[in-house]
Amino acid sequence: MNVSSKNRFLKPLRHTKWIVNIAIAAFVVVYVLFISEHSLYNVFMLNRDTTQLEKEKTEYERKIADTDRQIEKFKNDKNQLERMAREKYMMRKDNEDVFIIQTEPEK
Repeated sequence: MNVSSKNRFLKPLRHTKWIVNIAIAAFVVVYVLFISEHSLYNVFMLNRDTTQLEKEKTEYERKIADTDRQIEKFKNDKNQLERMAREKYMMRKDNEDVFIIQTEPEK
C-alpha cells in the first residue's frame, strides 16, 4: 500500500471523528442544560420556588407580628378582650341578650 491509498481510506474517518466529536459535545451540552439534576432548568425552577417561599415567609412573619401585638393588647386591656369575644365569637354574659342584625348584600 502506498501513502496515497492510506490517505484515501483515512480521509472519511477524519470527517467521521469530527461528526462523532460534535455529536458527543451536543449531547453533553443538552444533558447539562436540560437533563441532569443540576440543569439550568432545574436551577431556574428552584430559584423561582425559593423566591415564592421567601415571600410567603415574610407574609407569615408579618402575620405573627400582628398576632403578637394583638395578644399584648388583650393582656393589657380586658375590655378589648371582652369586645373581641363578643364580636367575633358571639359570646355574651349570662344576664344579657344579644341581637344580631344582618344586612342584605347589595346586588
